[in-house]
Amino acid sequence: MNEKHPLVSIIIANHNGKGLMAECLDSLSRINYPKSRVEIFMVDNRSDDGSVAFIKVKYKNVKIIENEVNNYCRANNLGIAKSGGEYVVLLNNDVRVTDGWLEELVKIMQEDISVGAATSKLLQENGTIQNAGLYELPNFYWGERGAGKESKDYGTLTEVDALSGASVIYRKKALDEVGPFDEDFVMFGEDVDMSIR
Repeated sequence: MNEKHPLVSIIIANHNGKGLMAECLDSLSRINYPKSRVEIFMVDNRSDDGSVAFIKVKYKNVKIIENEVNNYCRANNLGIAKSGGEYVVLLNNDVRVTDGWLEELVKIMQEDISVGAATSKLLQENGTIQNAGLYELPNFYWGERGAGKESKDYGTLTEVDALSGASVIYRKKALDEVGPFDEDFVMFGEDVDMSIR
């Protein structure tokens, strides 16, 4: 194992998001993490927009898994089952990452072995925060921490109630311990459930 740069498996679920996938994968091609230490999976949820053929031709380094149902949680479970990384990243296909994004996430995990998962700030196109973790509200509702606020106001490492599945890194051993995503969620709420577990 390369201690400074452990293998990371990045899993991107997709349903009819050919254009989104291209922008997401292009941003991943620019990260400063060694390419030999990253494996990328696209799990396709029954797309009919040519996503699979497009990825096969344009992004030959991406491993494709075809899901027989359109179920986001199942897609992630399929990707996790095939992943070989010490860390597993789930990334939504509409996310564009910065060059240092993965390096910083792995650094957090490497520095504290008690951390099972971590996330980066998710920013809107205008640079304000969309999500810097989730927090619990009454009656089983959850809010997006920092939503609409300036990114600079959320620049310190902190523990949060839950992590958004849009961009999250998990320690593979932690996932093995708590089990797969509950596919009854299909999508939405599964990230909170996993965070609590």
